[in-house]
Amino acid sequence: MKEMVVFSLFVFFLFTSCSPVYYQVFEAEPTTEDIIKQTNALVYEDENCRISYDFWDEYGDMSFRVVNKTEQMLYLDLGKSFFVLNGRAYDYYQQRVFSFTSGTSVSSTKGALASKSLTGMDYTGWLLSGTLSSQVATAMAASKSNSVSIIEKQIICIPAQTSKKISEFSIYDSRIRDCDLLLFPKRKEVSTIKFTIDNSPVVFENRLVYRMGDGPEQSLIHRFFVSGITNMHKNKFIGLKTETFCGQEGVNEKEYFRYSSPDKFYISYEKTGLVNWKH
Repeated sequence: MKEMVVFSLFVFFLFTSCSPVYYQVFEAEPTTEDIIKQTNALVYEDENCRISYDFWDEYGDMSFRVVNKTEQMLYLDLGKSFFVLNGRAYDYYQQRVFSFTSGTSVSSTKGALASKSLTGMDYTGWLLSGTLSSQVATAMAASKSNSVSIIEKQIICIPAQTSKKISEFSIYDSRIRDCDLLLFPKRKEVSTIKFTIDNSPVVFENRLVYRMGDGPEQSLIHRFFVSGITNMHKNKFIGLKTETFCGQEGVNEKEYFRYSSPDKFYISYEKTGLVNWKH
């Protein structure tokens, strides 16, 4: 009986560990007319700045890059800027304090075998606890660390003719299910549903406030909605191609995303626990 239980567990873990992987791909469209899709980014541009987005990542990357096109300082006010998802606003400025620690150590040691009790962090970041020889204890005693705390800035200053990237939020982390969307498409097929701005399950915005030099504040609203959702098998989503560089073709094949695009993002999921569902 015991052998039967062990065999059953082995079969269970074998099949669950090899569970097929699927991908749900979200395609987004801007409702802001001034946002143009380019090869590697969705781009907004006016006389002062250029703001670009590339959503392609798991759950969607809502980071954006701001380019100051002028000869003045550009001030982006994160305290008045928000990421908005389905009508709910999230603050860019959260009054956080970031701490960074760096350490150094000397290599000289003593050869005595006397022991010493020591608890703390070594210079690689591992926790030390217990009894150490005096050889190790001496080296630790000669170690030192420096801690620096950085207060989050409400106003981001972007000098003339430079850029800065703001990274804070993912777009959406829940898989969408629909009666017209196959949950587990076959290897060579895809299952897609389309939406309009009026019935889209995911509508999101970037609301930004900035000013140029001592000038007045200016507001921008960049709004997007998910216009299509596609489910597909991993073999359809990921392909293989030979790497090339400067016209020379490599030997090994590398995986790549067939559907990568700056206006798309994805969520991966497995069949485990969902085998009885069609949609």
